[in-house]
Amino acid sequence: MFNKLLKVLRIKHNKQQGFTLIELMVALAVSSIILSGITVTIYQIVSINALASNRMYAVNQVQNAGYWISNDAEMAHAIDVNDDIGTPDLELVTIDWVDWDGNTHKSVYTLAGGIIKRSYILNLGTPVETIIAQNINPSTSCVLDETYYKRLIVTLSATVGGFKPVTVNRIYETIPRPSV
Repeated sequence: MFNKLLKVLRIKHNKQQGFTLIELMVALAVSSIILSGITVTIYQIVSINALASNRMYAVNQVQNAGYWISNDAEMAHAIDVNDDIGTPDLELVTIDWVDWDGNTHKSVYTLAGGIIKRSYILNLGTPVETIIAQNINPSTSCVLDETYYKRLIVTLSATVGGFKPVTVNRIYETIPRPSV
């Protein structure tokens, strides 16, 4: 009985032929097409995610700068958009106001090296400097338009990213409170 079993196994073993070279090459080609498709898909997902992340960061920086400048400008009694040539940084805007309690406030916004800083002074005290935005383009500007109402027009632009940079532009218009 054991001999018969060995004989059956030898016959089945001899009839097994395996894969031909053409079948192996076709299988290799199909698997390489599938792998390249998966690789391209993963690259696209990572690339789109990076672009979306860069765009959101640029929008956040522009909105943050627009918020602070607009917030201060709404309370302003005096707005000066002239650059002080005696300082190395570009002064975008200087905003002065007096609150209900008689406290004097002054905010000076400067742009240097793609960074907007806010220097805030309360009652002629020590200035407190805060970075409010980064990656800001030099094309950023502040203009005081006095034709219709006295309004501050701030044009902000930020660029984020290396290989495929994303640029975001926003314009903020603020009408200061009327002088008494």
